[in-house]
Amino acid sequence: MKTLSFVKLQHKILIYIVLVTIILAVITTVMSFINEFDRSEKVTEVMINQLLDTVEKAASEAIYARNQPAANDLSEGLLKNDIVQSVQFTSNQGFDFKRVKEKNIALEKKISHSFYKPFGKEIIRQLYSPFGENRVIGAIRITPSAEYSLREGKFSAILQTLNSIALIMVTAFIILWVIQVRFSTPLTLVSNTLHAIKKGEKQLIPLLLKNQNDELGRLVVDINNLLMFLDKQLNDERLLREKVEHVEQQLRLIFNSTSAGLFLLDENGMLLTSNATLKSILKIPELSDTALTHNHSIESFFNEKNQLHCLINKALQSGQLENQDFSLCQDTDKPAVWLHCLISKVVNAEGKTHLEGVLFDVTARVENEALIRHEADHDALTGLLRRQPTQAAFETYLATTEKPKVTLFLMDLDGFKQVNDNYGHLAGDKVLMIAAQRLKECVRETDIVARLGGDEFLILLINCNFANCKVLEIAENIVRAIQKPMMIDENSVVNVGVSLGIVSYAQAGQSFEWLCQAADQAMYEVKRHGKNGYCVYAEETMTAILLH
Repeated sequence: MKTLSFVKLQHKILIYIVLVTIILAVITTVMSFINEFDRSEKVTEVMINQLLDTVEKAASEAIYARNQPAANDLSEGLLKNDIVQSVQFTSNQGFDFKRVKEKNIALEKKISHSFYKPFGKEIIRQLYSPFGENRVIGAIRITPSAEYSLREGKFSAILQTLNSIALIMVTAFIILWVIQVRFSTPLTLVSNTLHAIKKGEKQLIPLLLKNQNDELGRLVVDINNLLMFLDKQLNDERLLREKVEHVEQQLRLIFNSTSAGLFLLDENGMLLTSNATLKSILKIPELSDTALTHNHSIESFFNEKNQLHCLINKALQSGQLENQDFSLCQDTDKPAVWLHCLISKVVNAEGKTHLEGVLFDVTARVENEALIRHEADHDALTGLLRRQPTQAAFETYLATTEKPKVTLFLMDLDGFKQVNDNYGHLAGDKVLMIAAQRLKECVRETDIVARLGGDEFLILLINCNFANCKVLEIAENIVRAIQKPMMIDENSVVNVGVSLGIVSYAQAGQSFEWLCQAADQAMYEVKRHGKNGYCVYAEETMTAILLH
């Protein structure tokens, strides 16, 4: 920043007073010259009139008698006076006599045609008859000496000017001294003291004893009050700044040490800032903060990119807190990592829209929920699906397939009660597990094998009916597989059979319950004819095929 040159106030005041003094002196000189010239002209006119009073009678006689020698004598006498430049006698009868002072004729002409033109104005005195008749017989004309008037005017004007300048100088000096003592010095003290006060110093301006009751004294009091107020404000600001810094340190410590990843996004989902935990949660600790916040979209770290994009748009539109679970992108050989994301819309002081977000690891919770769902959907003993999720899978298949093809097997084990009675429940559980494994081996991976309870099982053959699939061959394989001996321990082997009812989905409107009931009727037809076989449901007639 450029430093401005400093000029003391008293120097400025001195310069101003000198300038004003010079201007006043010039004005005074001009006015004095004009006044003195005017006065000199009037004095000259009075003196010439006095001379005319002296020679008036003799001049009347000389003109009346046309006596040129007498007129010449009178002219010489008048021209001997310094105030007379020329004398002229004229009469009504044609007498005309004129004498001009030869000295300085050129100067008189120059003066009469210059600034001093008022000087040299001709004075005329009418002359009357010397015999008492009140009759004008002529006139005497006298031209004053411009040189004399100018000399007398200059002298008086210079004297008057010098007096005026002396008076102005004395007045200016007194004014300068008063200003210096009463105003400039106190103001300089106030200015220097203020200039020397540094930020944070508790320094006040000394009171001006000679100016306690004027504006300067009040100014000092007001400045001191302002300084005390500013000092208090600075102290309050310093204390507040220390508190804010302390709170900022605590918040930053919390911000960087929290177990959750905190971040700020723009409207396009690009990272603007984040805490240190975010990189740890995203499994990218080696990435620099600058590279993270300037080159990455939050969506790029997750498998469900479209879902996260929709979540961001939803938060922008609703203005509410939105949340969802997302799986982290990483190598397939690593266990899945699930993060819970919370996003909300914020508008800063400049009116820009941002998104605040929080990420924290919920892998354990997601795994527990998946385990709970698995346990709720699967039989704990055999690992097969239960009835409700099997029905849901069937209904989903119907809703998403234009021409569904489904065949349902419903069966229970023959002789299972005897195994429980003779060998105990542990043996029965072993039989159920072996039967479940054999059932899964008899169908495709796309088919569904479920345990409905006890020794009752259900199979859904997806995209399979009598027209495009060897349904009866699959049924025979199941019956023969179940009939094979089952080793329940090192010393015990048991044999069980299976009664199997078959029904295919034939038309729209056939529900899961209806298919189960139809297959159940076919299954009991097998049991009624001796067990260990299969039977296809038909409304009019059903034939049980027994395999022994």
